[in-house]
Amino acid sequence: MAKIITDYLEENADKYPQKAAYIDQYESVTYKELQDRTYKIACQLINKGFAKNPIAIYLEKNIQCISTMLGVLCSGNFYTVLDMDMPAERIKKIVSVLSPAAIITDAGHRKQCGQIPGQNDILIYENLLEDPYDIEQIEERKKKILSSDLSQVIFTSGSTGTPKGVMLSHGGVISATESRTDHLGYKGSDIFANQFPFHFVGYLADFFCTLKNGATDYIIPKELFFAPKQLVEFIKDKKITVLDWIAPALCLIAKYGALSDVILPHIKVVAFGGEPMPVKYLRLWKRALPNADFMNAYGSSELGGGILFYKVNREFEDKDRLPLGFAIEEAEVFLIDENNESSTEKGELCVKSSQLAVGYYNNAEETSKKFVLFCDRSGKNITLFKTGDFVKYNEQGELIFLGRRDFQIKRHGYRIEPGEIECAVGALDGIRDTACIYDRNKEKIVLFYSGDAADEELKKNMKRIIPHYMIPDIYIELKEIPRTINRKIDRVKLNTLYEEYSEDV
Repeated sequence: MAKIITDYLEENADKYPQKAAYIDQYESVTYKELQDRTYKIACQLINKGFAKNPIAIYLEKNIQCISTMLGVLCSGNFYTVLDMDMPAERIKKIVSVLSPAAIITDAGHRKQCGQIPGQNDILIYENLLEDPYDIEQIEERKKKILSSDLSQVIFTSGSTGTPKGVMLSHGGVISATESRTDHLGYKGSDIFANQFPFHFVGYLADFFCTLKNGATDYIIPKELFFAPKQLVEFIKDKKITVLDWIAPALCLIAKYGALSDVILPHIKVVAFGGEPMPVKYLRLWKRALPNADFMNAYGSSELGGGILFYKVNREFEDKDRLPLGFAIEEAEVFLIDENNESSTEKGELCVKSSQLAVGYYNNAEETSKKFVLFCDRSGKNITLFKTGDFVKYNEQGELIFLGRRDFQIKRHGYRIEPGEIECAVGALDGIRDTACIYDRNKEKIVLFYSGDAADEELKKNMKRIIPHYMIPDIYIELKEIPRTINRKIDRVKLNTLYEEYSEDV
């Protein structure tokens, strides 16, 4: 097994020097070419005296960014990718927490990058490639990089909107990459289609599985996600074999009819996570790809990606929730009840894993809240990550997602999971998307929905599909449910929309 992440690159640059590793809309890079760029960038950073420092990357999602990430790793430093679509205020907060030793950008974004507050050493990507690399310098630095060293800090707002920097080590990423390859059967012959932004933990899946297996990864132009039929044509034309995507991205294709009368003969695996996958959209995918394996993957930034997997092996009704499945060998799960005791039925999902993040960067308080010591069944103290997700075991011994601790509603003596309402309403004909929030001051459940369903018909169906205490009090129809750049429901935006709605009524 690799000790540090760039061991994967070195192995496959030797095995497949002329094979395409990553392909974006501008260029293709072979494993050998990628290694050359990686080494050049690494030597420049070493010569500047950077070692085990945070490096921010302000580049488009392309091969430039890929070679920069790997160059930072090879130099013995760690990185954070700053998404160019982020609001300036969020970038400011992230840079404030990270205090990077340098920011790497390209010549075209030098001025824009210079507006980021702080005493930042700004390095230009094109300049980093000008000089040849020194292989002895690279080898000497590699000896000093440990598998426990940080590889990257991924900032996630979670449910609060405040960025938290999740610290991932080389060893944690390698463990996640090895286990995902084993569970999903990835091989060097696979062709991936990268959907996730590089600042979001989901990118780890196909990005590093490509590097480990000597496969090929297409970086999908982001504009295609606004044109589902063209996106499907892209998948077909490039002979993509694996879709390892966030569930809402797959739903986007299905809900706008882009799967009708389409043949995608090369796809063998469709993996999804991030949010619950609605069964009615999964069914459309399964109908279009009858020979593919469909895998529900559960994980988070703090878990280094997937730690629960479920291969969809039976039929479900539209109102059902797909199981999260079973833990990988590299992880052990605990269900902790309200008395902080281990339960065999239901509770908050807590995880011990070799993939586990180190904690939150420069945030000891939040780290101590979420990464906790727990006495296991043998009496040994272990470190667990508290996911904030409530789950239960079903009759098959599979874990089922119930809802988020942050979003749980307590009303009139009942505990209500908004996700249960969203799932039930989302299964109705004419409903394209749903989301629920709770007005705690007025004790009212607010349902947002999009689609073609008539308002009165929707309200009439409520008594049929959910218990009386879960029935929403307020219904707000939207053209589209707002989502973050990672395609998750934007609950901060929903609360803003609800405030505006309340002012108007």
